[in-house]
Amino acid sequence: MNNYDIETDEYLAHGLKLFVSTRYGKTEKEHAEKYHQLVGFKKNSVIVDMGCGIGEMGRLLQECDETLKIINVTNSPRQHEIIKQYGGHCVLADFNSTDMPSGIAQYVMFNESFGYGNPEQLLQEASRLLSVGGCVVLRDFVPHTPLKQVHVATWDYTGYPVHEVVAAAAQAGLALQWMERPKCFYDHFQKFFQDSAKMQEWHSGDYQTYGYPYLAALEKYE
Repeated sequence: MNNYDIETDEYLAHGLKLFVSTRYGKTEKEHAEKYHQLVGFKKNSVIVDMGCGIGEMGRLLQECDETLKIINVTNSPRQHEIIKQYGGHCVLADFNSTDMPSGIAQYVMFNESFGYGNPEQLLQEASRLLSVGGCVVLRDFVPHTPLKQVHVATWDYTGYPVHEVVAAAAQAGLALQWMERPKCFYDHFQKFFQDSAKMQEWHSGDYQTYGYPYLAALEKYE
């Protein structure tokens, strides 16, 4: 099962506001600070967060730089409700097709959400939302099996090999600017699964990552 209308409150009940399996720091705040440093977001930028959870990543990035403007995108009515309660800007939509105006953002980010969609469609939509020179910030996993997709049925999530992502990016007018594998922490997610009988039931006890975490920037060049 993968249903964030149901699962969101389970994350929150266990003290998690960022719905990611890996972090760049021990705490959510440390993770966001390191992420902000690695990406180097420019001041006054508009950032579209595709698959935003409850909008916590955007909120933490604004703590790093209050000039950043965040547009959250989720297809979960429950998450949309929570973000609106917090006063955040949220679009309730499938992130393959958001219906937002073109060219509105300097960054579009996917934080362990890319595998819920189709690479060609996601990157076409992300490119449409970007101004020229803007970047897709992609945080996901390189599958352990070289050059092959990996589909994790219990999460309905697909890991795409890098060459497929780069090819889909090129079709969308995006070019790989940089890619790296920062040090990651996983303890928080392992503990969450150990403590949550519901998550073990919903995901058949499967909480292991299926690939190597990476962070990449894809720049819009046309």
